[in-house]
Amino acid sequence: MSESIEKRIAALGRFFQGMQVANDNSGNSLIYVTVAFPDNWIIADEITTKYGVTVLRGEGYDYYFACELAKGFEPIFDAIEYNIKKMKQAQERAELFRSKTTELQALFADESIPLEKLKSLTFSYN
Repeated sequence: MSESIEKRIAALGRFFQGMQVANDNSGNSLIYVTVAFPDNWIIADEITTKYGVTVLRGEGYDYYFACELAKGFEPIFDAIEYNIKKMKQAQERAELFRSKTTELQALFADESIPLEKLKSLTFSYN
């Protein structure tokens, strides 16, 4: 394996399950990279159009990212890394939403804050 592929595999860490080259029913050579994602992760809708790879759901939490051998392995690894980044950001956003919701609940539960002041509450961010 080339050093570049090894680095890309290492970057995937625990998600990487395997990689192989196989022929499809039409005789085309394809690269398959198998990854295991957490059970609540999905595949981003734009993966196929953005990277030109196909994603198939396997058993359990496995997904198979595939493209023609002629395209090389880069689009597959780019697509996987993109999906990982997108799902981690979604998890962070969900956690932030939960924590901000808790803050707001505490604020509205505080009866020492006048209702008129709560009605004038505004949100801003940088």
